[in-house]
Amino acid sequence: MRKYLFSLFFLLLPALCFGLTVDTPTVGELIPAGSVYTSIQWTPAVGSTKFNIYASYDNGLTWSTPLNTTGKVPGTTFDWTIPLMTKNKTKCKIKVIGYNDAGTKLEAGYSSAFTIDVLNVTYPNVLTDVLDAGHIQNVTWGTATLSTVTNAKLLYTVDGGLTWLPIAAIAGNPGVYAWTVPQFGSDQNANLMVVLMNGTAKVASDISGTFVIEASLKGNANASGSFSMPYMDYDYYTLPGIAGTHIFDVTMNGAGLFDHTTYASSLNPPPSSAANVPYTVYPDGQIVAGNARGIISSDDSMILLAELGKGKLLGSGLAIKTASGLSNAVLDGTYFIGQIGMNLAGGSWGSRFTATFYGDGNANLHCDDMTGGCAFTDLAITYTVDALTGRVSDSLGQQGMVTADGKVFTLVDFNAADNMISRLVGMKKSSGGLSDATAAGKFIAATFGVSDTHGPWTDIFQLKLNGKGGGSAT
Repeated sequence: MRKYLFSLFFLLLPALCFGLTVDTPTVGELIPAGSVYTSIQWTPAVGSTKFNIYASYDNGLTWSTPLNTTGKVPGTTFDWTIPLMTKNKTKCKIKVIGYNDAGTKLEAGYSSAFTIDVLNVTYPNVLTDVLDAGHIQNVTWGTATLSTVTNAKLLYTVDGGLTWLPIAAIAGNPGVYAWTVPQFGSDQNANLMVVLMNGTAKVASDISGTFVIEASLKGNANASGSFSMPYMDYDYYTLPGIAGTHIFDVTMNGAGLFDHTTYASSLNPPPSSAANVPYTVYPDGQIVAGNARGIISSDDSMILLAELGKGKLLGSGLAIKTASGLSNAVLDGTYFIGQIGMNLAGGSWGSRFTATFYGDGNANLHCDDMTGGCAFTDLAITYTVDALTGRVSDSLGQQGMVTADGKVFTLVDFNAADNMISRLVGMKKSSGGLSDATAAGKFIAATFGVSDTHGPWTDIFQLKLNGKGGGSAT
């Protein structure tokens, strides 16, 4: 009996130890979606001559129909065209079933788990990736799918995915995007989502691992460098009022002192220069500079200031950091413009424009709101951008400043013929995909104006917008 059992053990040993094994794909292998995998390989046991191959994308819970659609495979390799998918599959397996010449099923073997790779957010992606709020960081992703991609969407969340807020909608699939990281009052754990599209059809999406947005609290060092500030002041204590438009050269030392000189004045003699004027930048972005107060932008490139003087005097300016090497080409595309103006006899007005800049010194203004100060529907103008400073002038006599990236410009003007002063701010039109959700989060805003009853005023607001068309201001 003992001899019989010993012989039976050796008869079973080949089946137990040398059954069908799937050699590739190997454990953890990354296979691009849409590619041809050359090849699935297996080692059969004695007796198996034909094979069916199956794929599972959920760790073996369910299996596909045979991948070999034209009959059983007579060899021990198979080239597999990986299907296109909309997200990474990290628990894929291959099953191979062997049959003998009579078609009887003899055995089955399984591969180790592997990944079908579609799309991967590569940065930021881990807790050690720390992004400074208010600064520009390059978001990167890699694409393995061979499916056609026409555009991409980027979103982020700071509440574990309960709410996704849009970052940008971009053409094509560049694999990188310069993200201006939003400001927060405290450090935030965040995740990033990249969605690839073919027209309106989703191709793939991936969510990053958790990374950190580090609250970037402002200080005096954020206001550092050379700025040009188109400035407008108006005193209507008596009629006609006294007004001026100027462009100040402002140098801020990053340590709480600034100097300013006057570059140009469209009306009155320029205000006197001043040196070693104190300023303070507060953690939330408010700034007090001499007698003026306002806010600094998240990327430190712009400072909005308003100054209250005696009587009914209000002065305000938008300072933009100077940049050399610019040309007319920096203004290129469609811009939305808001303009305010005041007649020195006591009237005021506002207008909205759409401007098309052609990048060659030519532009067209289209009035969107004829109820304001517009005197035309469409008007062709010329403009010049100074290569040394980024200052802008146009054929209407307006002078101002443009940011280094060309996204924002501001101009001021005094029109002696109409007895008016005016200021406009233009912002470049964003690509599609904007909605109420774009304006979501915490903001700081400065407002200023004049009133017949109360005179000039300025206010600083903390805004909390919910991305659904509502919010609060304090």
